[in-house]
Amino acid sequence: MKKGHVKVLTGQPPRIVAFRGPRETVGELGVLDDEPRSATVIAWGDVEVLHVPAAELKNFLDQHRDAERALHTAVRKRLAQATRKISDSDLATERRIAKALTDLVRNGLCEIVDGTPTIRLSQKDLASLTGASLEAAKKVVRVFKGIGLIDTGRFQIRVTDAAALAHIADGKPASSW
Repeated sequence: MKKGHVKVLTGQPPRIVAFRGPRETVGELGVLDDEPRSATVIAWGDVEVLHVPAAELKNFLDQHRDAERALHTAVRKRLAQATRKISDSDLATERRIAKALTDLVRNGLCEIVDGTPTIRLSQKDLASLTGASLEAAKKVVRVFKGIGLIDTGRFQIRVTDAAALAHIADGKPASSW
């Protein structure tokens, strides 16, 4: 991908499992393994991508072993990310949501609007991303909003206290704020 971000969904019903951005690849595993795609990728705003047909990618990787190693390194990092996400599934919903919002801001998956990191994400998408029910996500959003950590609007979450969210992501309960 050259510019922008995409969300990666899998399962039924579809669940957001990751976001990908500039200098990241999507769809390469199906090419490498000759398997059907395992996820759906949807543009998250304006994106600019470089499409490389499967045969050309295989040929390029055969001729450029350093590129093949770099691709394998990227795949290993994604595997580590997925493993962390599985481990995080045991965390309380409050902590998973704080961690997700913190990661989205930290990874630049937000816009800065009037000095405030603003994530274009619905509460339904936040629930999907964190493996929470919509009701549980809404409850946590109300708590975070009530204590001034975030503010919400139509399909957006504004992070008004990133430091406090990071502390919650690290295990300090929201009730202590």
